[in-house]
Amino acid sequence: HSIELPADWTSGAETCLEVAFVNVGGYGNHTWIDNVNIAGVNSVPEAQANAVQMFPNPNNGRCDLVIPEQAVGAGYRVYDGAGRQVASGQLNQARTALDLQLGTGLYHVHVEGLVGVKWAIR
Repeated sequence: HSIELPADWTSGAETCLEVAFVNVGGYGNHTWIDNVNIAGVNSVPEAQANAVQMFPNPNNGRCDLVIPEQAVGAGYRVYDGAGRQVASGQLNQARTALDLQLGTGLYHVHVEGLVGVKWAIR
């Protein structure tokens, strides 16, 4: 089977895709994925090259924050849904593990000089 993505998913700002499988017919709870092909990905738009990335997202409050090499040394700030700053720090490497002990909610992570990212904690 193939999954054809809508054009607004592939030409917009979406950066990840989650596919869920449902057990139909009672044949067990195992799912196998074979031969995954992603066509048409040739370059990263400049806006994405200057963006903060977070994996996984949403998460339970622990994740990896990834920034471009040229941004190493930049400061970051985390804002809650009401716009209040709830955390800040310095990013001394391109990939940083975060565990800020924040409660469930939607946050915005801003790194100096980069496009920010929304962070969902559930």
